[in-house]
Amino acid sequence: MPEVSDIERITVACTCPICKKSTYLTVSLEAYVDWESGKTLIQDAFPGLTADERERLITGICNNCWNSLLPDDEEEEEE
Repeated sequence: MPEVSDIERITVACTCPICKKSTYLTVSLEAYVDWESGKTLIQDAFPGLTADERERLITGICNNCWNSLLPDDEEEEEE
């Protein structure tokens, strides 16, 4: 089994299409290729990423913009 340091990693720039802010995620190159090619579901390719981080890879939309677009049910009830 290869050491973690032996695994090739890439840094992916995720630019939010709404606010244009860029964030960066560093992931395994092999997992990224498997996910991009449709070979693996994103949650299986990147189990160590949070749901928010996986969403950034899929859509680019950052947490702040998602929260503005789709506020939590609790926030809606308070209004």
